[in-house]
Amino acid sequence: MAIEEAFSDVAAKARPEDTVIIYISGHGASVPDRDGDEADGDGNDEAFLPYDAVKGDAASYILDDALGRWIAAILPRGWPSSSIPATAVDRHAQWMSLPS
Repeated sequence: MAIEEAFSDVAAKARPEDTVIIYISGHGASVPDRDGDEADGDGNDEAFLPYDAVKGDAASYILDDALGRWIAAILPRGWPSSSIPATAVDRHAQWMSLPS
């Protein structure tokens, strides 16, 4: 997935003194949570649907779990993802929470 590769590239090149800005815009969806990590209690993962997403195929979506891992890989070692002031809202105003 090109988006994941872009995150990996930024993670490999970013230095602790850099400021990294991530902007993602698009449609979103909710899919059943498979690993029980959703703290909001709705039983769903939130997801961004990239351009090539296939309707009904959650494997083609970007889940909040993956996005959290990709962002954590960019952070200096030992920093929690909660140190990133981030708001990710899709067209339907669904909140994506990132793991800490």
